[in-house]
Amino acid sequence: MWERLHQVGVDTVFGVPGDFNLQFLDSIYHTAGLKFITNQNELNAAYAADGYARVKGAPGCFVTTHGVGELSAINGVAGAMSEHVKLIHIVGQTTRAMQNNHMMIHHSIGRKPDHQTYNKCSEPVRYAAAELWDVKTAPAEIDRVIRECFIKSGPVYIFLPLDLSGEQVDASLLSSPIDISPKVDVEAQSAAVTAITSALSSAKHPSLLIDALVHRFDAVSETQALISKLDVPFFSANMGKSIIDETSSQYIGVWNGAIGTPGVREAAESADLMLTLGYLPADTNSGGFSRQMDANKTIEINPHDVIVKGQMYSNIAIKPLLAALIEALPSKPQHSIPAAVLPPPRVPLDKDATHITQSWLWPQIEAFLQPGDVVVGETGTSVFGLSDIAFPESVQFIAQIYYGSIGYATAATLGIEVARKEREGKSLSSGAGRRKGRTVLITGDGADSFFLNMSDGVANVCQAPWH
Repeated sequence: MWERLHQVGVDTVFGVPGDFNLQFLDSIYHTAGLKFITNQNELNAAYAADGYARVKGAPGCFVTTHGVGELSAINGVAGAMSEHVKLIHIVGQTTRAMQNNHMMIHHSIGRKPDHQTYNKCSEPVRYAAAELWDVKTAPAEIDRVIRECFIKSGPVYIFLPLDLSGEQVDASLLSSPIDISPKVDVEAQSAAVTAITSALSSAKHPSLLIDALVHRFDAVSETQALISKLDVPFFSANMGKSIIDETSSQYIGVWNGAIGTPGVREAAESADLMLTLGYLPADTNSGGFSRQMDANKTIEINPHDVIVKGQMYSNIAIKPLLAALIEALPSKPQHSIPAAVLPPPRVPLDKDATHITQSWLWPQIEAFLQPGDVVVGETGTSVFGLSDIAFPESVQFIAQIYYGSIGYATAATLGIEVARKEREGKSLSSGAGRRKGRTVLITGDGADSFFLNMSDGVANVCQAPWH
């Protein structure tokens, strides 16, 4: 199990030791290149794994124990489900004999407890579960849920009874890599590409809206290539902010419906064709549903389907679809659209204030940020303020904008910083020369106090990220 996880990019596992997972936690230390970070509670372990996944591009993995541990983590898992974050939750269960005999083992409920009760609680917030029971089928089950984690980009569970964790399997099974590529209806993909290119050639003023699911489904490089080839204006939703560099000449701003930066809404609504890429139309990601788009002037490129002016093409995956679209487009841009001219920023009503104000604070944070930073925003004021400022190049913005669990950001920062250091280390060792940056956490007193009640000592592990 640990070797398989390491093969798909996991270098750090988070979690809380318990008496039903201690035996297989020991195995982490016998897996070359893999390390374990202990959290002080399971919710923070889930948040840390979530943050790790968003930066690393691999699943975030964490471990809990039967009952009390797995239930404590479920809010963090639900957040990953809501926002399509790749998460693998490994639960150490009671032994198979204990389960078969309904033994009154601690952490259970009732006089004849069903030890799978807690398993059922997590069904709505996971895409798949490997309920390991037979050593003969266990390796294939582990592979199956890891694949589902990538294909669906969301949480999966591995339930491992304590006694099963000590059994041996053939190591040669590790020589065949897990296939994490999606299954695609090639004919539907080809038809979708034809429909998109036809719509683009007919449009006078096409534009793009970039959102979070581009990142979650590993289509960032294809999106960047599409923008370069089309050379048309593009916008981001709140959750898609910074996925494509904001220093690009064609970037207009965050289109947050009726409540965004002055001029951005008007620029977006001037398009006669809007391509949305990986859009997640939640209230907090659409200006309270005020980002209106005419279906007859919209092409939706979603993770698993495409809708062109109301016509749906199913069984498609966003990454190969974009690659095919880029290949099908003319070599030179078809459109020459003048750059949008936004009105000057509004003059704050409190510009002469002598105390700290919101209108003073966010420009200072904008000036403080550096290329390569990972910026983490907490639910509430922090996210709203960060969405309205400009980021330098190569910045990654992380926030739980749809699910919005207060207390997420500080705990997630642990995983974010660990992943950032791992990513930079690999980049330097490969000679890729990725720009080094900082992890910058922006949070409020209330959220931070909530986290500190369950503190994981982020500064001790991460050597004090900017806060």
